[in-house]
Amino acid sequence: MNVTKEDVILAIDLGGTQLRAALIDASGQILSREATRTDVVGGPDAVIEQIAALSQRLLSARPSSKIICAGISCPGPLDTHEGRTFNLATLPGYDGFPFASRARERLGVPVVLEHDGHAAAYGEWKQGAGRGFDDFIYLTVSTGLGGGAVVNGRLLRGAGGMAAHVGHMTVVPDGPLCGCGNRGCWELFASGTSFLARVRQRADIDHWLGLKEFGREFKSEDVFNAARKGDLFADEMIKIEGEWLGLGIVSILHLFNPKRIVIGGGMSANFDLLLPGIKAYIDKNAMAPFRNISIVKAALGDNAGLVGVSFLAKETSHRKGQ
Repeated sequence: MNVTKEDVILAIDLGGTQLRAALIDASGQILSREATRTDVVGGPDAVIEQIAALSQRLLSARPSSKIICAGISCPGPLDTHEGRTFNLATLPGYDGFPFASRARERLGVPVVLEHDGHAAAYGEWKQGAGRGFDDFIYLTVSTGLGGGAVVNGRLLRGAGGMAAHVGHMTVVPDGPLCGCGNRGCWELFASGTSFLARVRQRADIDHWLGLKEFGREFKSEDVFNAARKGDLFADEMIKIEGEWLGLGIVSILHLFNPKRIVIGGGMSANFDLLLPGIKAYIDKNAMAPFRNISIVKAALGDNAGLVGVSFLAKETSHRKGQ
């Protein structure tokens, strides 16, 4: 596939709340970006119409550009080889939906469907904090917890493109029920959602002066801000969150033996406060040869998935000669 400077890739990041789209050139530079609230109620066909509308809005601002292929970053589980989604926890009505082929029919260009954790990992590998590392793990810690793995210089996909669903490792046997159907998943203890739930459960608002002004509606960012002001309870809650993250990371270190862990997602905005708890758990529980690990904050922020899926779409189209 010969790519000219007017040719662009349409990158889509589909989430349960927001649908984001960008036009990206062959080098991975974001040329323009649009976003809208995901039409969850309308289901996948409605979302495909939203994608088409976003692409037209993007092109209207760049009339000389031509979309040559598209990549869609989507929560799992999904079969990237078949371009088909399964039962998505945050997006009802997608079970068995042939997302890639339907989007291709609507957009008129080749479409690649990729797991959002894989796409973000690939973006960080190509242009972010994973650049130069042939063995690294990307973790996104936000509403949920997921990730992707680069092993021996290749994105690890697995038999159906569903590898590295790290958030659904069992860390507490017979623990609480997860949306995936399993019990005791790491996501239930280390995600941003679980962090906030744990703080709300344990907080005594009348005596926790750092959050008194927020009442019961405080958010994760408020907890971190309270810790930065010296609130000891907030500091303890963040330490516990770091330890839960460290618990899962120890297993990841033993499984994959990476040279670097890259942490993204909403919780990474306060990476500096989380890192001490993570490192303390690793130093105490990982086997000695695995402890000297580089753990850094993601460099691309919420653009990682868009950048990554654009590269994957371009490379897939090139291999197929489309």
